[in-house]
Amino acid sequence: MINKFGAKSYDYSKPEEEIVKIAKLFKKENIKTILDLGCGEGRHLKYLTEIGFNVYGIDIDKNAIEKLRRQLSKISNKLIVGNMNNLPYQNNFFDAVIANQVIYHTTKEDMKKIIFEIYRILKNKGLFFVTLQTKKNQEWRKGKKIEEWTYIASAGPDKGVIHHFIDRKEIDELFDINNLIKVYENKQGDWCILGKVIK
Repeated sequence: MINKFGAKSYDYSKPEEEIVKIAKLFKKENIKTILDLGCGEGRHLKYLTEIGFNVYGIDIDKNAIEKLRRQLSKISNKLIVGNMNNLPYQNNFFDAVIANQVIYHTTKEDMKKIIFEIYRILKNKGLFFVTLQTKKNQEWRKGKKIEEWTYIASAGPDKGVIHHFIDRKEIDELFDINNLIKVYENKQGDWCILGKVIK
């Protein structure tokens, strides 16, 4: 299934290239338990489960989670409906967290809360991989502005959805720079952030 968002197209029938690369790194780092934060309909969750990880998923979309539970009955108890800025997991529970195309769908203040939650639920030396939208991405800044670099899309598949746009300086403000391993832009022009939490 291919969805078109502005000038970008996403094939939701397979995992993104960056997630495949990160999964290889996770294997090398002996990562076992992963949270797919904002898992949606589960393309990355399914992929990570298939290649042997112990994967949990959370999303605010009840219908998406119910569909996933039917498809993945063996891990249905690990799939929950929930809010990103108040995660229902214990401290130091996960070896890794992935948050692909998800945590920027809110205000800057709420993004800080979400990142705090990611840090909280990760074990010491736990890894995280997050993607964000760059300030170069013009296509979404056509909606209602609600704060600096934050807009509610007025058209397209994400109509009514908040998008917050980031530059490199703001990444250093949002994340503890001591926890950042690699920050780069992928082929689609999104920020990719790989980090390790040191507690």
